[in-house]
Amino acid sequence: MMSNQAGGVEGEPNQTIYVNNLNDKIKAEELKTSLYFLFSQFGEVVEIVIKNTNKMRGQAFVIFRDINATGYAIKALQGFNFFEKPMVIVYKLPFFLTLFGRNLPMLRRSQMSSRALMELSFHVKELRKERQE
Repeated sequence: MMSNQAGGVEGEPNQTIYVNNLNDKIKAEELKTSLYFLFSQFGEVVEIVIKNTNKMRGQAFVIFRDINATGYAIKALQGFNFFEKPMVIVYKLPFFLTLFGRNLPMLRRSQMSSRALMELSFHVKELRKERQE
């Protein structure tokens, strides 16, 4: 597996994708709405995260309910000209792993943001489903 400069890990599909090279002249709400309509054609979009900081300009995280949807979206939209810029899309490590690394058992709930708790809960439910099958 290879890491790429966008921070995603190639070959490890998950529900979260990282979208880069977005037009930073577009207002955050318009960008979020447009990304929602664009990506929702591939599956249920749980959340789109866009931060208005200088470090995060032109970037977004799209979280799908289903892992398969991320693969379809990446294949269909890689390089897609979106607001006059070609999108760069990769799989991203789940949000809680990027915050805390892989040492989750050592964490206390009070140390985690509500965003990280929501995503952790979602992934735990998915793992339980897989084990039951």
